Amino acid sequence: MLKRLKISHKVVLGFTFMLIMMSVIWFIGYTNMTKIKDNLKVIAEDDFKGANDLLLINNNLLEIKADILMLLDVSNKEEIILTENEIHKNNEEIKNLVKDYKTTITLEEDKDNFEKFEKYLSEYEAKRENVINLVKNNDYDIAKDVIIEVNSIREQMELILKKSISIKNKLVEEDYYESMNTYNSSNRLLITIIIINLVIAILLIWIITNTLVKQLKKILLLSNELSKGNLNYSIESNKNDEIGTAIKSLNSSKEAIRELVYEINEESKNITSSSEELSTVTEEAMAKIMNINEAAEQISQGIEQLSSTTEEINASTQEITITAEELYNKAKKSDISVKEIKSRAMQVKEKGLKSVDNAKSIYNDKLSSITEAMRAGEVVKEIKVMAEAIANITEQTNLLALNASIEAARAGEQGRGFAVVADEVRKLAEESALTVSKIQSIIVQVQNAFTNIATNANDILDFIEYNVYPDYELLIDTAENYEKDTYLISNMASDIAEATKFMLENLNQVSNAIETVSATAEESSATSQEIVTNINDSTSAIDEVTKLAQNQSELAEVLNVMIQKFKI
Repeated sequence: MLKRLKISHKVVLGFTFMLIMMSVIWFIGYTNMTKIKDNLKVIAEDDFKGANDLLLINNNLLEIKADILMLLDVSNKEEIILTENEIHKNNEEIKNLVKDYKTTITLEEDKDNFEKFEKYLSEYEAKRENVINLVKNNDYDIAKDVIIEVNSIREQMELILKKSISIKNKLVEEDYYESMNTYNSSNRLLITIIIINLVIAILLIWIITNTLVKQLKKILLLSNELSKGNLNYSIESNKNDEIGTAIKSLNSSKEAIRELVYEINEESKNITSSSEELSTVTEEAMAKIMNINEAAEQISQGIEQLSSTTEEINASTQEITITAEELYNKAKKSDISVKEIKSRAMQVKEKGLKSVDNAKSIYNDKLSSITEAMRAGEVVKEIKVMAEAIANITEQTNLLALNASIEAARAGEQGRGFAVVADEVRKLAEESALTVSKIQSIIVQVQNAFTNIATNANDILDFIEYNVYPDYELLIDTAENYEKDTYLISNMASDIAEATKFMLENLNQVSNAIETVSATAEESSATSQEIVTNINDSTSAIDEVTKLAQNQSELAEVLNVMIQKFKI
């Protein structure tokens, strides 16, 4: 069964078994540990806690007993209230502990026993309260009789508590022994399972290792024989696992190598003869290609000389073309300039004619205006006459005022008012005389100004008539001469432009022809260079072929030597 399985399946089977056994060990350990944990929980939360509650109840009962004895002591009357409070406090703690303990009861025996305790506890509380009331009423004798009953009840309660404590101790022992039994049984079971697991694992390891070692030894023998060149050695394997498959594959590979070596041996013999023939053919081809290469190089040199010549011619034609284009452009510009000069000459002529007309019109207008102004200046003479008359009047007025002042002085007080008026009139006459004097002075200045204006105006009119008019006529004649000259220059510029245009067209044709020759030469040069390059490449390729043929021959000899090492 195991022999038919693959190694991977065997390993998976072994590890699966190990995992199953480990899972079983884990499950058993987990189950038993959970059980032990539950027992410890019961011991901690129920048994120990319940026993502790019982001990605390008993301690509180003892404290209450001591407090009651203190109440019965007559010397402690002052502390009755304090002692009573202590008793009630302990009693409340007992009630709380009773409630807490009842939650830990798990057995009916313990439950019945503790119900008796609660019954006695109620009787104990009633008797104890009776004793306290008697003490408060100073009935110590009756209280001592009642205390005997209280002690009897308390003793019964102590017996019940001891019994409950013994029950709890018994439960602790049972849980402890149960946990120990669980631990011991699980420990034995785990040890047994581990031993079985180890035995089976060792057995599986031995089986797998033994199978692997035997088959690996066979592979090692085959490898040693192959390293010696023995291709006739084979190994057998009846296993269906990975190593058995590898052995079969190695046998197949060995057979394929043996056939390949045989074919290489046969082909190496053919390569030796073929490489010798190829070497002879390549030598003949090499000689012919060298002759072609020399002819192609001569053609390439001639084309390069033609190309340089055409480049020089092309450069010269380009320079001539540039010069002709500049001449053509200058002729065009000259024609444009001549037209502009012609236009400006015509404008100057027109403006000159207009200026002459304007000057004549202005001359005539200003001449009449100046004449009218000179006539208007005659009024100044009349104003001068009137000013002289006013001056005479002021002199006479001044004399009259002086006479009036003299007459007023003669009249005395009656002529005083008239004297004042005469004095004012005299002052006005004097001021009028001064004003008339100023007017006469201004009139003299105005007459002088009119005289200067008339003289300057006549000079300006004479300048316009004898100087400006001749200059305008000269300007018009010059503009007419410029206009006539522009016709001649424009015709010459047009002739030059047409001649240069015709020359440019011929130069462009020559340049195109040269470019065609240059392009053809460049193409021929490139073609010849390609031919030379191809020939060089062919030469290199033939050299490589020759070297390869020699290398093949050498490799064939090396292969023959190496193949002789194999046993086919």
